[in-house]
Amino acid sequence: GVHISKVRSIEMDVWSEEQLTYFYRLGGNTRVNGFYEASLRKGAKPTESDRRMSTEYIRQKYKERAFIKKDNDDTDDSDDDSDSDDEEEERRRSQKKKKKKKDKKKKKKKKEKEEEANGNGGYPR
Repeated sequence: GVHISKVRSIEMDVWSEEQLTYFYRLGGNTRVNGFYEASLRKGAKPTESDRRMSTEYIRQKYKERAFIKKDNDDTDDSDDDSDSDDEEEERRRSQKKKKKKKDKKKKKKKKEKEEEANGNGGYPR
C-alpha cells in the first residue's frame, strides 16, 4: 500500500512538475524497476491476479529492498536501455494528461470571467 511505497499511476494520479522531473531524472519506470528488481529471478514476479503474493512482493521490493543488486551480485545489467519505448510512452501520456488539466483550468477561468462580465456575479442565469 501507500504506507510502503508511494506508487503513482500515470493514468490515475496527478503528478506535480517536481515529481515528473525527479522521476525522469531517475530514468523513468523501466530504469527504476531495473534498480528495485536487479536481483529478482526471471519468472519470480507475481501476477496481478494473485493479490496476496503481489502484496508480499511489493513489501519485499520497496520496504525490504530485497531485490536490489548487492555489490557481490553477478547480475549483468550491461544492456541497460533507459530510453525505452515504454518510458517514452509514459512521458507522452503524462504530458498529454498535464495539458488536458491545464486546458480545463483555462476554460473554467475563461467561463468565470465571461459570467462576471455579464454581470451575474459568477452565477449562471
